[in-house]
Amino acid sequence: MNFLKQNFLIIALILTSNLFGQDISLKWSDPVLLDNKVDGFFRSFLSENKKYVYAKFSTYGKKDKYKIVSFDKKTMKKVSSTPIIGFDVLKQEEDKYKDLSYLRTIVYEKQIYVFFTSYDKRTKRKKYLVKSYSPTLKPLKSLTELTTISTKTNDGEKAARVFIIGNPALGKVFIGKEKVGKIGDNYKLEYKVLNDDLTLSTTKQVKLPLIIKGTKGWFSFVNQGLSSSYEYGDDGNLHIRSIISYTKDEIAKKKKTKKRKTGTKRGVSISYTLFSIINLDKGKIKSIPIKSADKRIFSIF
Repeated sequence: MNFLKQNFLIIALILTSNLFGQDISLKWSDPVLLDNKVDGFFRSFLSENKKYVYAKFSTYGKKDKYKIVSFDKKTMKKVSSTPIIGFDVLKQEEDKYKDLSYLRTIVYEKQIYVFFTSYDKRTKRKKYLVKSYSPTLKPLKSLTELTTISTKTNDGEKAARVFIIGNPALGKVFIGKEKVGKIGDNYKLEYKVLNDDLTLSTTKQVKLPLIIKGTKGWFSFVNQGLSSSYEYGDDGNLHIRSIISYTKDEIAKKKKTKKRKTGTKRGVSISYTLFSIINLDKGKIKSIPIKSADKRIFSIF
């Protein structure tokens, strides 16, 4: 109990510190009582906006029970709190979904988005949901379904993967889904944009210039992670960075060329970076490979 209380105060202290060169100005927050019957125990800081810092608290029990608690950024005094999952007051809403779990929180100036997943073990389908709150943690919109995927995969298949990216400058949230695919197919990205009223844009799909690769044998292996790194840009476009591996034949050819020119096969690149931009309104993609026939590129910023 005491450890959790001290731990919370130390983190609050760091967040309210002001740095002047090598000097640090410290300001203590008021003590915060950690009580399982009130807000529970501090788990992590979530994010901040101009007025508030938000933290996740949980209470001990048979199931996950989480609250979001807001603190004034200047005084670090508690402002408000709201239950987000597991409490009796939410039971009627949550009973509509099987195995509901907290996923993540995105904080903007005008509202807060809290994301969840719901998993049906019988059908092996996972739903992604969201609800929203005001900066003072008043509920705005109840649970809204965003997208659904099947967790079932066959041998040699790439499973579907959902990812969620916020952008404070736009005040919107990108909902992306790399779809199920087989070895040798192109990756396909399905997406929609979440508006501030929890309405969704029209779903669009783009074929990425990337091939699903894997090993075939008695059992096929396919990398089940995301194919690329994604960024939801301030320009409203989706920026993609992909690492493309050369084939064995391409590497052998590069080594042969370098041996002829320099006398050594060492230092040949085995992959290159592909930058892509998707215009989300039009569903159009443009890609630029960053590679050199005779140079090895170590890093790109």
